[in-house]
Amino acid sequence: MLLHRSEQKKWGGVIALKAPDGSIKSYDFNSEYVVGEPNVIVSPTAMNVMYFGIPNPIDVSVPGISPDKISIKVVNGTSSTEKVKNPKGGNFPGAWSVKPASLDQRVQVIASANINGKVVQYPPYEFRVKRIPPPIAVFGGKNQGTIPRATAAAQQGVFAQMPDFDFDLQYNITAFTILYSDSRGDFEQKSTSSTLTAQQKELINRLSRGKYLTIKDITALGPDGKTVELSPVILKID
Repeated sequence: MLLHRSEQKKWGGVIALKAPDGSIKSYDFNSEYVVGEPNVIVSPTAMNVMYFGIPNPIDVSVPGISPDKISIKVVNGTSSTEKVKNPKGGNFPGAWSVKPASLDQRVQVIASANINGKVVQYPPYEFRVKRIPPPIAVFGGKNQGTIPRATAAAQQGVFAQMPDFDFDLQYNITAFTILYSDSRGDFEQKSTSSTLTAQQKELINRLSRGKYLTIKDITALGPDGKTVELSPVILKID
């Protein structure tokens, strides 16, 4: 897209004309124009991506045209003026957001500008559509490695994190199973939420140093309404 900032300016003056009788007639006039800063066009053609099921922030500008004279329409999606939050809690720049409707075709954003009362439509700008990447499940803030026994025993549930994703999205854990093994065999207890059950806490309290805590069969519901399966959490009790 074009990245551009513009500013509305007013100007005017007086036009003096000599009439046939030799007199001077004066006519005042006023007008407006838009001053735009030099712009840079950067198009990462391999990364023109929107994520399915969520609002994606975009900005559209036309050099020399005031933003209030610009409109867009979207093919394979809907547009709004909703602000999209980044992982730090602030808003991404951009006057619009686009929510793709399907994974099976590209999104096209078509900009139009009202220039002196005439609507000019520009060529469509295309985006590929991808699914939101799955999160990782964490227990006590960890997905792997070691965890102190007291820390494991103090936990209340399993949570989902997206450590390297640019959007502020929330996945909710919908189920998981705790697996405990000792000389008597394997013992499993399932939760149908993100919270540990009393039976699961009992299994965790049996763990001693050097044993492994395994959390498996983890599912999470994403902001796009899709349920995904997550990789197990395997932690060694320290």
